[in-house]
Amino acid sequence: MIKLKQDYYGNQDYGKRAFWILDADGNYSFDFVFIEDLEEWIEWKRGQGKSLEIEYANGSLRIYDNK
Repeated sequence: MIKLKQDYYGNQDYGKRAFWILDADGNYSFDFVFIEDLEEWIEWKRGQGKSLEIEYANGSLRIYDNK
């Protein structure tokens, strides 16, 4: 399962929201997906047989099973 966590890219003044991909230990990796690309990225990964867990900035979780 791929885990993502929504956070700021850069700082809050910059304001660009991103979903950071977490490593196996739950730490931030250097990989991220911008919010504008998230829907397409989810479908791409699900098409590869991956499941996803996304934690939004408000603390809610969303699980996407693989296709």
